[in-house]
Formats: sequence, C-alpha cells, structure tokens
Amino acid sequence: MVSNYVDYDFDLELLERYKSIRVFAWSLGVFMAEVLLHHTSLPIEKVVALNGTLMPVDDQRGIPKAIYEGTSKNLTDASLFKFFRRMCGATTNKDLLLGFRSDLPLVTLKQSLDFVEDLSLKKKFDAKDTIFNSVVLGTKDGIFPMVNMMHGWEGFTNLQFIDAPHFDSDLIQQLMYGACC
Repeated sequence: MVSNYVDYDFDLELLERYKSIRVFAWSLGVFMAEVLLHHTSLPIEKVVALNGTLMPVDDQRGIPKAIYEGTSKNLTDASLFKFFRRMCGATTNKDLLLGFRSDLPLVTLKQSLDFVEDLSLKKKFDAKDTIFNSVVLGTKDGIFPMVNMMHGWEGFTNLQFIDAPHFDSDLIQQLMYGACC
C-alpha cells in the first residue's frame, strides 16, 4: 500500500518477484499509480481505479484547483475531520471517521498534497492510453465532482458507476479482492 506522496521514488524492483500483479488505486492514488506504472514491464494483470482521475488537480477533469489548494493551505485537525465527513458521504459514525486519521503529521499530509499538485502540472495522461483496465466512479463522491471525473475519463470504455461516496469501505474491499467490477 502506498499513501505517502512526498516524492515518487518508489522502488519498482520490489515487485519484480511477482508473477502476476493486481493494482487497486483510489483517489489521488489513481494518478500516482499511472505515474509509477505507465511505462513498466511488470506482469500487471489488472488495474482498477476508484474515484480519481489522471489529472487530480484540474478544474474540468479533477478536483478544482481552488478547492484543492484551499484544502492544502488550510489543513488542520478540524478541517481534516470535515474532509473525512465529505469523503464518507452521509456517514455520521465518528469512530469510522476518526479511523482515517493517518499516523502522518499534518505537515507531511500537506507536503503530499503539494507534491501531487506540482506533479500533476508536469505529467499529463490521456484516458485512452492508460494502465487502467477498469474505472469505478461513485455517484455520491464529495471530493471529485462527478462531471469532472466523467470528463477526466472521456474516451475510456470500461467505466462503471456505483451508488457510493468517495470512500466506501465495503466497496473498496470488494474491489481489492476481485468480488466487484
């Protein structure tokens, strides 16, 4: 599992011992998976994207730039909790929301957000030429606007829509273990 995006110096040699690889990418991880795996010769069998785009910071095909930058610049414990509430949709279970609290300090989370934004300005990908075999979009996503995700995947033929928020633990487990989509 990769989640700390302060650089993209991931050692792909760690994966060379596997005969078959399945990748599940969620949210900003969709873009980062494309960055890391776009030109690899690893034996990748299946790559599924959930609620993310190849242009994560983009007014038409990702999270609008002003919203993304506002999240990064104003990151506090309180704003992070509000973010988690938007991420989970109508969930009111405080324990579930607090379970998302990363062990990473806020400064590292901010660095990750800034790194992804900077990298997304440099690396441009086309949905017609992607590593992903399948893309699943939650119709209740409160982080990536649905219309932006649809624009972000224009030309991609294996799009599926599911009645889910940005994060749905049951859906993620189904996707990770091949029971869905």
